[in-house]
Amino acid sequence: MRILELLLISLIASSCRQTLPTQAVETVALSGAFAGIVASAKMQEVNSGQTTTSLDVSVTMWNHASSSLQFVVLANCPVYVRLSPADSTTSGPTYDESAHPCVRSGRQINLAPGDSVVLVDTVPADSLRLLPRGSYHGVATVTAGTNQPSVSAGTVTLPLTGVR
Repeated sequence: MRILELLLISLIASSCRQTLPTQAVETVALSGAFAGIVASAKMQEVNSGQTTTSLDVSVTMWNHASSSLQFVVLANCPVYVRLSPADSTTSGPTYDESAHPCVRSGRQINLAPGDSVVLVDTVPADSLRLLPRGSYHGVATVTAGTNQPSVSAGTVTLPLTGVR
């Protein structure tokens, strides 16, 4: 049964990768406090006006455990995003959202067996404009207390189509 579930997740992930060219999906089984959760992250270009395009980064978490799992994420920023040059030999500016202030109040997430939750954060167009042209690797980190799982969100090429 577990192989069938992982096969289904892989199939969903590969179909998403084909339909949205600005995202890549990696599916990972989490451990520690998140044992039983399978997570994936993706990036997607979002037009927010005629001349601005932002980047949505989402993390989907599925509960594959036989019991409910609870965790608390920060209410106004459930996901931290980090964009860094995809070429490991290139040093350059990065976008690291964990450096920005975030309200410390939390929101409880309860995942029953088989349930999922999608946590989304948006990198605004004005922040993307500060990064030089090139390919960037995205990492999404769930802001769940001291246990903050990170998932690769793939790569994205800047500037985005709508960013001027």
